[in-house]
Amino acid sequence: MVGHPDRRILPAGDRALLVELSGLRAALGFFDAVSEAGLWGVLEAVPAARTVLVRFDPLLTEAAELTDRLATLTISPSRVARGREVTIAVRYDGDDLAEVAGLLGVSERTVIEAHTSTPYRVAFGGFAPGFAYLSGGHPLLDVPRRQSPRTRIPAGAVALAGAFSAVYPRESPGGWQLIGHTDAALWNLDRRPPALLQPGDRVRFVEISSDEPSPVEHVGTTSPVDHVGTAPLVKPVQTTTSEPPLVEPVETSPVELVQATPPVEPVQSTPPDAASPVESVQATPPDAASQVEPVETTQAVELARTTPPSEPAPPSVIILSPGAQALLQDEGRPGLAGLGVPSSGALDRFALHQANRLVGNPSDAAVIEFAWGGAVSASGDLVVAVSGERAEVEVVHLDHVARHDWPAPVLLHDGDTLRIVPRAGARSYLAVRGGFAVPPVLGSRSTDVLSGLGPTPLATGARLLVGSPAGLPAVGDPEPWPERLDGAEVRLPVLLGPRDDWFTGEAIGRLFGQSWTVSPHSNRVGLRLLGEHSLTRRTPDELPSEGLVAGAIQVPLSGQPVVFLADHPVTGGYPVIAVLRHSALDLAGQLAPGQRVRFVLDQ
Repeated sequence: MVGHPDRRILPAGDRALLVELSGLRAALGFFDAVSEAGLWGVLEAVPAARTVLVRFDPLLTEAAELTDRLATLTISPSRVARGREVTIAVRYDGDDLAEVAGLLGVSERTVIEAHTSTPYRVAFGGFAPGFAYLSGGHPLLDVPRRQSPRTRIPAGAVALAGAFSAVYPRESPGGWQLIGHTDAALWNLDRRPPALLQPGDRVRFVEISSDEPSPVEHVGTTSPVDHVGTAPLVKPVQTTTSEPPLVEPVETSPVELVQATPPVEPVQSTPPDAASPVESVQATPPDAASQVEPVETTQAVELARTTPPSEPAPPSVIILSPGAQALLQDEGRPGLAGLGVPSSGALDRFALHQANRLVGNPSDAAVIEFAWGGAVSASGDLVVAVSGERAEVEVVHLDHVARHDWPAPVLLHDGDTLRIVPRAGARSYLAVRGGFAVPPVLGSRSTDVLSGLGPTPLATGARLLVGSPAGLPAVGDPEPWPERLDGAEVRLPVLLGPRDDWFTGEAIGRLFGQSWTVSPHSNRVGLRLLGEHSLTRRTPDELPSEGLVAGAIQVPLSGQPVVFLADHPVTGGYPVIAVLRHSALDLAGQLAPGQRVRFVLDQ
């Protein structure tokens, strides 16, 4: 920790610094200063309530050098609020309305009147795409987060936490207090910009009755803003009784579903300012993939698109079994945290790069990430490779079954079936020479389970077109695989901070002194850990929302830590006691429920 008259600079792992300022205005001014300075090696800055998270490339700058630069950086004058005035219609029927009124010692009507009487200002974005932190509302409405976050909060929920208000852009878990809901679409990639609420916008909530139809919200301008168009930016969201898709229709890639089989249930994501990644896709034990049965290739259906009889069908991969979950993944979407977009990408980057290397693809080509095994069929002759933790790779040919060395390139003939049965770890990666011909969303083909961006989860019968291998180098030789899960207990190196001073010395000792078990309620957002002894805080105070990095170990009020992974929220409001070394993230992405973990302090 480095102290300065107007700021503190705290380590946040080995690739980020957290700069703590005096308040929101100073934080936004410092964010503007960092953005304008063009500091060498800085990849991204994420503003929050009173902090700015600065991510950097350790190959371009060192933490000590960057700390000195940030310490002397002059804070820009407070930004002048500018933007639009957005009116959002709300039905005040939230599950926590009565509890909020009780906490404040007032009536529910008083809470509603306070929320509608004073306009809010959009301070910054975070947590997820379209999630905006609204500040400057009525001073009465300052309430703590829930002690126990909900696993599911519907899209459009209007909520309070601390002095902030917000609207959940999509269904997710969450730890904020719910006071109502709206039909306004907070995020839509078909809109420019996709987020309804932009920093500087003024937001006014108006009450409508439960039986009153939701109007098209009014979006006007209070000062000239370049991106504001003349057409209404808000439209009602269609209601449905089924599980919401991970992406809006406009975001869906041309992954062709050739059977009317519902996709794997999406994993629940971590709430804003809550540390509970939610239920895993299925309650599948690590060895459940051995139960995946080969599927006859005759179950696959023809391509949905029309192909002239004179032309051969384009090569493709058909999903016969998605295992617990099958997703397209690449290196993700780094650098978009300011929009509330997580970086996402493959949980095991080493395995991603290895699988692509073995088939001659660029390292960032999209692959299929299988959770606990799966099976595919080849339409056309294909060269594929499987990587990840130890697994059996079985190929069913027309006249025989073969088991292949792994990891190594494998030739699949038209109609062959490939089956992956993992023997260690949670995830396997399938690359195909030429890559998958799926258009990117915000620069990536990754499926982000928190934000819902990218292709939909792959269901049985999904057909993925394969790109051209023209110009690619030769396939690679078989490669050895490091034994990363070779013991009963996995050791993960961590660096303390940025909020280790929020915890007692006893809690710090417990973090390193006991073994933790990966809960079944873990997913791509994070690993929820269970230990005999919880981690106790020094203070019961609320921590304002601040930026998060992959590998952050966040501790909610339960005292049971959560390790955030690739699809983690951009900001959070529970203290981070430590952060994994960046080199340990791949291993963390392979941990399955039931795996025991021990943290090791790495200085």
